[in-house]
Amino acid sequence: MQGRYDHELLQSCAQLHMVSTGAMAVCSQDMEILSWLRSRMAYWSPSSNPATSRVDNAIRHLCLAVIGETEERMGKASSAKPAEPAAQSPVLRVHLGENSTLPAYKTAGASGLDLAANEWKIIPPGGRARLTTGIRMAIPVGYEGQVRPRSGLTLSEGLVAAFGTVDADYRGEVCVTLFNFSSETKGVNRGDRIAQLVIAPVAHVAVEQVAELDATERGDGGFGSTGR
Repeated sequence: MQGRYDHELLQSCAQLHMVSTGAMAVCSQDMEILSWLRSRMAYWSPSSNPATSRVDNAIRHLCLAVIGETEERMGKASSAKPAEPAAQSPVLRVHLGENSTLPAYKTAGASGLDLAANEWKIIPPGGRARLTTGIRMAIPVGYEGQVRPRSGLTLSEGLVAAFGTVDADYRGEVCVTLFNFSSETKGVNRGDRIAQLVIAPVAHVAVEQVAELDATERGDGGFGSTGR
């Protein structure tokens, strides 16, 4: 560069100044601009024209100042305390019985673990049956297992799992009550997915007896009190 007034230099300085003051986060483009500015300063050649040398020198000093400020900010960012690692997921310990199926999430974003039957059973129309899963589990303290129906099984077969709770201190076999709300007899085979299990945090509260409760706008309005 022969000491000429360079608009590119000024634009680059303005971009890096936003970074150095914290007004903008550092990105890969800023690193490229910083590298380009460094190279331009390394091959700086002062102007031989007195009319432009003063302007050129002012631009050079500006560039060097912005480079220094940006490098300082980037250095502080790189030496900042690293982010805390994400908390580990709670571990569900499962004991499998003979021919039983390990509960599993079918997709990465699924909320519930699928529970499979461990026996064959016939359920008449309007009837219900208790089905074993062949598994026992240890749910982490502070969590519960919520047994829920599977929407696909409900829609296609009319088989609805009863809602249930598996407590953290329960060590018996997990069983599912399955209702047949269809007009046909339904058969369940070993390995069929009959329900889902959602592991959720649960809060224990302190129970306090009181003489009166605080008043609310709803009061004792129960079933249907809010309309349709």
